[in-house]
Amino acid sequence: MNIFKEITTFVLEVYYHTPKEILNDEEISLIKSNGLIHFCEGSVAKNIVEEGVKGNMKKAMRKAEIGYTWFYINSEETFNKNVEIIHHKGQRDKYDSYVVIKDLEITQIEKMRIRRKSDGAVIYPGNLHTKNMKAYLINNKI
Repeated sequence: MNIFKEITTFVLEVYYHTPKEILNDEEISLIKSNGLIHFCEGSVAKNIVEEGVKGNMKKAMRKAEIGYTWFYINSEETFNKNVEIIHHKGQRDKYDSYVVIKDLEITQIEKMRIRRKSDGAVIYPGNLHTKNMKAYLINNKI
């Protein structure tokens, strides 16, 4: 990676850390058809499927992010890139699993925000649970 790209990536991650953009129609459509992905350690994947993704499980980087839960749009095209992003963030290199969350209600989707300018991370204010959640190992992707 060249130095300009590294600096640009760093600035985007710092300045645009908290996702603030409203999902567009294409993103909403992808979420409705493919769902969301939440990366985690395998030891908690079963609990997430049963109880949902809970906010405040890790210390928030910013006060504005307290209570939010973090996801990516479920997509085969971006899966490997998202795994690489997650594994380069702090202690998340231990994440060996992910949960696919489907059948979200429109009221849940409307509360979500996306960090479109960098990695496409999606946040939801609070705990997120649906009746259609399944856990997978990262090595056995979609």
